[in-house]
Amino acid sequence: AHFMVPDDIHEFFTPFVHDDTGFTRNVKDEKLLYTLAWYIPGATGMTGSAKVRINNLGLRDERDYPLEKPKDCFRVLGLGDSMTFGKGVEERETFLGRLEARLRGRFPDRCIEILNAGMPNTNFYTQWIHYQLEWHKFKPDLIVVAFFVYNDTQLQGEEEPYSLRWMELVD
Repeated sequence: AHFMVPDDIHEFFTPFVHDDTGFTRNVKDEKLLYTLAWYIPGATGMTGSAKVRINNLGLRDERDYPLEKPKDCFRVLGLGDSMTFGKGVEERETFLGRLEARLRGRFPDRCIEILNAGMPNTNFYTQWIHYQLEWHKFKPDLIVVAFFVYNDTQLQGEEEPYSLRWMELVD
């Protein structure tokens, strides 16, 4: 296995570098303080060895989108954790980026927007709170939820049961 590990593997485990000082002052719910802070429109950083750009809607994407969905446009909102966000990969390499490319290839004359609301280190509960507070404004036609068993079967907070026995039970 060591033979197949790329030279930049350590960069995969480097967190997305961000400056949240300008945003956290506006977060009213303390539980959301460290999850919303990554999504400052215009922010850039790295996830592993891949560049990240936060678009005008506060989501990971290389493109900006209007808040109001264009007429006759099909808008998909992707919810999930770091797997959805695309930790360690370029935006086009995320599963949502690949889905968008395939749909645009299949329907070249159709307006298709796929919004990546992936949030590393969160579970569905946290993502749902963000949907209720902000992301519902995007008025998606479809919501795709990526479920990762280790994050989404655990409680959020200090009581998270990250133990080997718990992981064996989940498996």
